[in-house]
Amino acid sequence: MIIEEKNLLSITDKLKYVKGCLISEQSFYFYLWNGIENKKVFTYASYKNKQMNGCLVLSLERDLNPGLILYLIF
Repeated sequence: MIIEEKNLLSITDKLKYVKGCLISEQSFYFYLWNGIENKKVFTYASYKNKQMNGCLVLSLERDLNPGLILYLIF
C-alpha cells in the first residue's frame, strides 16, 4: 500500500489524463491522505524500471445493509 507523499503525488498527477475529470489534483490528494489516515482508502501501484505504470485507489464504505463495500475510485 502506498502512503509516501511523493508516490501519492504521482497518483494525483495521473488525473490530468482523465477526460472530463471534475476534481482537482489538490482535492484528490487530500481525499487520499484523509482516507489513508482513517483506514478507508487504499492505494496501490505497479512499477517498471522505477517508473509508475499503473495505480489503483480503493475506498471501503458501509452499505445500507449490514456490510462493507469496496469501491474502485481510480
